[in-house]
Amino acid sequence: MVKIQREDFSADEAIKKLKNPETGCIVTFLGLVRKFSLSKKEVDGVEFNYDEKMFKKLEEVEKKAVDNFDIKSVVILHRIGYLKVSEKILLVAISSLHREAAFKCCGFIMNEIKNIHRPWMKETIKKP
Repeated sequence: MVKIQREDFSADEAIKKLKNPETGCIVTFLGLVRKFSLSKKEVDGVEFNYDEKMFKKLEEVEKKAVDNFDIKSVVILHRIGYLKVSEKILLVAISSLHREAAFKCCGFIMNEIKNIHRPWMKETIKKP
């Protein structure tokens, strides 16, 4: 499941959707807006602009993950709009029989998403 939205989301609700008797683990990644940019400048927040290409690329990542890893299912929730420091940006949750596959899959998805959302992300640097 891939979903892009402006409003906040509940990680617990997303995780509940992945639970079933065949699931042995659920691995999650929760991305937050950090206070400092990679260049060590203080930020007020970040802006994620939506583009239909973003959704299609996230769907491609989900398909690659399901096709290439021994997992049951994937949830990718990505917020758009202006987000302040400490707000949630992204949730990736993977269910599988065993943890090793889920952890490897999560790393794969995060590396793919990192490359995807850069064109749609703009940091707002805090003014002195």
